[in-house]
Amino acid sequence: MNDTKKTAENEVKTATDTMTPISFEKMLHSLLKEYRTKKCFYEVPVSRNKSKEYRNYIGPAAGPHTQLAGNLVAGYAAGASYFELKTVQIMTGEELGIKKPCIYAATEVFNTEWSTELSIEAAKSEYIKGYLLLKILIQEFELGDPEGFEFVMSAGYDLNGIKSPVIDDFLESMKEAAASKEWQKDMAYLKENLSMFTNLTKEYLDSIPSCITDTIALSTMHGCKREEIEKIAEYLLCEKQLNVYVKMNPTLLGREGVRKALDSLGYSHLHFDPHSFEVDIDFESACEMLGRLQKTAKSLGKRFGVKVTNTLPVTIQRKELLGDTMYLSGPALFPIAIGVAKKLAKRFDGTLPLSYSGGADQKNCKDILECGIYPVTVSSYLLKPAGYKNLKALAAAADLAVIPELIDAEKCGMLEAQAGTQASYQYKAIRTYAGSEDYSVLCAACHNCVDICPNRANKRITIDGEAAVIHLDSLCNECGACRYYCIKGHVPYKEKLTLFTTKEAYEATTNPGIYIGTEENREAMDIIAAEKKIELQEMDSTTAEKKIELQEMDSTTARKKNSVPKIRNIGRKSIEDSLEKEFGNEAEKIRKINWEEYADEF
Repeated sequence: MNDTKKTAENEVKTATDTMTPISFEKMLHSLLKEYRTKKCFYEVPVSRNKSKEYRNYIGPAAGPHTQLAGNLVAGYAAGASYFELKTVQIMTGEELGIKKPCIYAATEVFNTEWSTELSIEAAKSEYIKGYLLLKILIQEFELGDPEGFEFVMSAGYDLNGIKSPVIDDFLESMKEAAASKEWQKDMAYLKENLSMFTNLTKEYLDSIPSCITDTIALSTMHGCKREEIEKIAEYLLCEKQLNVYVKMNPTLLGREGVRKALDSLGYSHLHFDPHSFEVDIDFESACEMLGRLQKTAKSLGKRFGVKVTNTLPVTIQRKELLGDTMYLSGPALFPIAIGVAKKLAKRFDGTLPLSYSGGADQKNCKDILECGIYPVTVSSYLLKPAGYKNLKALAAAADLAVIPELIDAEKCGMLEAQAGTQASYQYKAIRTYAGSEDYSVLCAACHNCVDICPNRANKRITIDGEAAVIHLDSLCNECGACRYYCIKGHVPYKEKLTLFTTKEAYEATTNPGIYIGTEENREAMDIIAAEKKIELQEMDSTTAEKKIELQEMDSTTARKKNSVPKIRNIGRKSIEDSLEKEFGNEAEKIRKINWEEYADEF
């Protein structure tokens, strides 16, 4: 057990911020069990409309909520039908240089992440797993139409990178996944284990379309030249035969327009580099390019449109995050993004399809859709209290919308003007919570950290009927989102009782934690777990001493002692020394947790 506390400020990348994706088999077993017992997926109640005719045009944007397969399932549970997958590019992992934490969500929302942290192969597997899990879960539990959701891939950032073998393989695998290792492995497992299901048949499995998606949102870096953007879009349309949406930047509103919008909402403290407006594509050039691409797409029978908008780069001045530049999203971006939509709608007489991301929430979602702009995707909105469950309110609002055939520029202008007077978009003082000395490593006072976590790395458990929360290191990339809404003023992803599935992460951490090794190394290494069976408080000293001796036996000897429960060290110390000394009043609860259950699940 590690008892040294570490604040979120000035953190840097460590071995503990690397996500370890869960296998399809383990996810499937966990999700089947969770729905059958709690009607939830990853702590998110399945609250969506289950009609086979139902689908909507809302969902999570490319970002922290679409990076792992479990995220996609959680989003569907809450009501999403549209999923923009996390952006892939030729650089991954350490090459990205992302400093952690990378999300600031105290008031306005900033981030310094810009594409998936997984390898391209791992990202491909996650999206295939997420797609198949939804197909299976929807069919098994009758949660709607198995065809009633849509994935859209996101890729960037230059033509050379997109043409590279690794990204090309990704694109082709999204278009046709049947030959991929992940698809074949998962399908074989399903067909061998049909007895687990009630409504699943081999015929249904064979009928699942192997096209994950044939649509892409092209993400380009700020400063990317018009010529480069147009070449990439033409390549994706003509060579890759994809439907294409180009993500355009907030800078299309113009420097004065952006400054006016921010100031009117009380964000005069936010500063951006004027050079951004000089190097980004200007509005006139953008419109000429989009007109040409629209004609190309029409000639090919492909969909083409624009997504408004990317995030806005601003200067880091108050140490919200590490580095020099961060990217603004959320309510402050709304009048800018809808302003860009208005300009494009006017220029193209409403005929250029637009999708939306930039400060959407349940209050404005219906209005955005009724401008003719769809789908509407969100990220910042899901980083606030209730997390994924905010999608339920978003879906309810979206269901009331009547979407016109053409983009309504006049209505976009009305929304832009109204934003400057509405309190929901105004800058708000940072909410602070007084630090509490009675913080528990198993705290479950409010569950905010469980709801907010994009990766579902904070998990509710029940001990003797009492709720508690533990942290799962393998799913956490230390984005930092959960730290802004702990009512006790603590940093949950650093201070909650943490389960580790790799020895490297355990050795590198400062979290209070339990190390649970894999099945292969569990008995060979000095792993850390307390089993529910072993209730030391009921043992007399003689019995306890005999059981503790088991940790010194080799695996062969231990297996022969079938009549005696196994015991494993906690924190590389004896159980008596570690529980009370390191966990204090939490020791009694920790003894009762069946850690093996979580080892098998994660």
